[in-house]
Amino acid sequence: MQRACRPSNVGPPVPTLGRRFYRSQVKKGFLNMHATMVRLFVVAGLVICALPFIGAPAQAHATLVKCSIAPGAVLSSSPKMLTCTFAEGVNPKGSLLGVFEATGDKGSVDAGNSQVSFSNVKQMSVGLPKLGAGVYGVLWYTVSADDGHKAGGYFTFSIKK
Repeated sequence: MQRACRPSNVGPPVPTLGRRFYRSQVKKGFLNMHATMVRLFVVAGLVICALPFIGAPAQAHATLVKCSIAPGAVLSSSPKMLTCTFAEGVNPKGSLLGVFEATGDKGSVDAGNSQVSFSNVKQMSVGLPKLGAGVYGVLWYTVSADDGHKAGGYFTFSIKK
């Protein structure tokens, strides 16, 4: 029969004959934990290093990139046309570009001929009549030609006297 003893600062009582085995297992446990941590840091490092090489996800919406009239612009004269460029191709069916009086009293003030450009499917334009002084809103709504996702937005500009 084995008697139990407790090695100093090692842990719970272990059999006398198994003291070497117990200490070797403690060391192996530490080494296993150390190896696991090293593997974890190596994998994390590889992932971090690979991040710049992973492509950004495709922008799945035809969002506004730029417009011939900048949002918030104050113009000295009435523009003849409004042209907007979007992040992806725009499907002519269901897409809209319109100019409205910002107060909403007159409704749409554009020529009603909103269309997607044949030479660049990322551009839409609408003709404008002579606009008087005031604040106007531009409303855009697009259906992506690539995947059919919808996007929309609104901004204002003004014409001073």
